[in-house]
Order: sequence, then C-alpha cells, then structure tokens
Amino acid sequence: MRNTNCPLCSFHVFKLCKIVDELTAHGLKILVFYESQRSMFEKSKFFQENVFQHKQFSVISDPERKVYGQYQVEISPQKATLQALQAAGRIADVQEAAKLGISGNGQEAGTHPDAIPADFLIGEDLNILHAHYGNDAGDNISLDMVRGFAKSGKVSA
Repeated sequence: MRNTNCPLCSFHVFKLCKIVDELTAHGLKILVFYESQRSMFEKSKFFQENVFQHKQFSVISDPERKVYGQYQVEISPQKATLQALQAAGRIADVQEAAKLGISGNGQEAGTHPDAIPADFLIGEDLNILHAHYGNDAGDNISLDMVRGFAKSGKVSA
C-alpha cells in the first residue's frame, strides 16, 4: 500500500477487513505494508476504527521502503496519474470509498504519491506463489483470488 492518506489503498484494506475472519479461519496470515510512519496510523481514524480492531492484521510501517525494494514494488508517475485512474475505472472506487467515510488525496509527507500497489500470496514454505503488480495506483489483487488461496492453499486465475 502507499500511505494512510490513499483512499484506494484504504478501500482495499477496508474490503479485506470485511472478510478477514473468513480468511484467517483457513489459516491465512495478512501482512499489510505501508510507506507511512507508524505515527500516521495512530492518528488515522480509519485505521483505529477499521483495521486495528482486527488483531488478524499485521500492519507494518516501511517508510524507508526496504521491503518494497526487496519485492521490486514500483514507483510510476505514469501509472498514478488521474488519467490512468480514470481509464482503469478507479474513480468509482474513490466515490464508493468516500460514501464509507474513506477519504484522502494520496499525499503524505515522506511517502511516494506515485507508488503502485503489489500483492503477494506466499505459501507455507515461504515461496511466492502469486505476485500481483498493479497496473495503476488502485490495482490490487482480486479478493476472490485471495479467498480461493485461503481455502485451498493454491492459486487459481
């Protein structure tokens, strides 16, 4: 994820929160990395009310992008433009997030507003079984794929 002020990132995490019990019942562990400083999570009403109440989530602050670098998570001004988001239909997601009280402009000091999300499904042997590198700033892994992986331990397209 990008930062605590990214509505698309928060919307994806919100949707994960809605199915976290289902996912963790199958043994899935969820790690969510953000560029934000830990203090930003503590100030965030969204994280306090939606994310931190779920103890199944591990939210990890990586402001130096060490893990992002290891997994080659991209920074792309071209993929983070308003035009790219419009072309991908992400404006509807931003509007839906706003209806839920999730807002923000994606800007946060010390973070990259043009960071692109990446999601990984990692097997019990700690090998990456599926890597999803976003095509735009709001392109995350399908939650149906995550559900299927949680249930079977296998990746299906």
